[in-house]
Amino acid sequence: MSTPIKIISATLFVVALLTAAMFWFRTYNMFVLNRVVVRGLDAVSRDEVLALARPDFSKEIFQQDIGSIRRRIETHPLIEHASVHRFLPSGLFIQVKERDLVAVIPGERLSVADKDGTIIRQENFYAMYDLPIITGTVAKMNSSGIITADDATLKGIRLLYAIREVDRDIYHDISELHIDSKAGYIVYLRSRMVPIIFGTGDLAIKASNFIVLYHYLKQHEQLASFKALDVRFHGQVVGKL
Repeated sequence: MSTPIKIISATLFVVALLTAAMFWFRTYNMFVLNRVVVRGLDAVSRDEVLALARPDFSKEIFQQDIGSIRRRIETHPLIEHASVHRFLPSGLFIQVKERDLVAVIPGERLSVADKDGTIIRQENFYAMYDLPIITGTVAKMNSSGIITADDATLKGIRLLYAIREVDRDIYHDISELHIDSKAGYIVYLRSRMVPIIFGTGDLAIKASNFIVLYHYLKQHEQLASFKALDVRFHGQVVGKL
């Protein structure tokens, strides 16, 4: 038998085998959805995702409108992006990317802010767990129903995000970031409730200086000795004993 004929015969055999397999799977409803895997969850629960996704367990995975499922999931205020894929013989895989939350914002109702400054009204207290609160400001809703933050709050969010990206341990030691009309930004620590006065300008540089200072004082067990630390001044720190 010549090579072309062998190739054609092998191809026809594979096609016949796949056709038979497809017929067998369809006959015994092997493609009917019976499993949904969800990954990437933290603040959002699996039940919340499935309630939005609404997969149809009476249909085959090829009949599921994965585009619509994805769009419904992304209506959740804490979900930034979702992707949905089929996997054989009868499953859907949902990958979720939640918003990167940085702080709690007070108001008529508590809200959370992500790293980009998006303010989200929220009743999910688990989403707020271990997040510092920004005080001295209040989230307000505009005429379109969108919650907005003023420039001072946005700068406060960026300050907390900058600290977190360099040192998460220090970030998680922050209980509050207060915006004061005179002193500017004041950070309060959970461990010692020591206020750190940042002022207003050059917040990124002050954040870096604060991180170095924090570790130095903690290493030498001197952090508890201070009632307040002032890092507003270039090249020096003023401590109140």
